Amino acid sequence: MPKDRIKFYRPLPRLPRYPIKKSGRQYDYFISTTETK
Repeated sequence: MPKDRIKFYRPLPRLPRYPIKKSGRQYDYFISTTETK
């Protein structure tokens, strides 16, 4: 679903436990995909 992808594509300031300092949005998307799984 593209809607879910767009939702996860945005930055996730709610999860500071993840080091979002590598590729900004790309990294956020990867983290969200792993969390959904």
